[in-house]
Amino acid sequence: MFNYSIDELYECPLEITEDTIPCKITKPGLYKVKGKINANNLGIVIHNTSDVIIEGSSNMIKSEINANIPIMIYSSKNITIKNINLTGGVCIAGMDIDTLNIINTSIKNYKEAGIVLDEVKQVNIKNVVINSKFGANGIVINKSDEVNIENLKTNIPIEVKITNTEKVDIFNSKTLDLLLKNVEIIKLTDVKVRTKNIEKFKIITIQENNETSVITV
Repeated sequence: MFNYSIDELYECPLEITEDTIPCKITKPGLYKVKGKINANNLGIVIHNTSDVIIEGSSNMIKSEINANIPIMIYSSKNITIKNINLTGGVCIAGMDIDTLNIINTSIKNYKEAGIVLDEVKQVNIKNVVINSKFGANGIVINKSDEVNIENLKTNIPIEVKITNTEKVDIFNSKTLDLLLKNVEIIKLTDVKVRTKNIEKFKIITIQENNETSVITV
């Protein structure tokens, strides 16, 4: 997933269009996606930087190829992705991130997974829609200090897998229908799940003396 040559990519302009991708962001700033973007390979790569905001303004980055990743984040801090629509193989992939916020985002018809993250210190996912007719994983997170998922919305069952993480809080308002299938949470110390209409819920705890709590509403 992370085999790419960062040196081959041009720097993203502050206004990102189909003509400017694939591109990389290595400097702080507010980057705006302009119009619908069809990504043939990578879309936007955020690399070795901090304090970056991707403002989608309800535009889309779309890929029809299984291996493609519209947004990739690597070795960065304080990254926010908001107000964007994504489709692809894996829509958002990240590794070695301090803080990642995904807000008001629609992730649909991904081929492999919606969000895949590894070694992310804190993840905040808020007001996100995840749907895929291909039945792939919705959210996969490994090695995090804290994961907060609020107001996640879907109209089909999705899978959520969170492993090797210190703290997890999954909650949503009672007005949303949340369908979680095979929610698997492994090796945790503090877990809260406050959701509605869970189809199937499973917690596997391997770590001794953990303080896991599950609340369903």
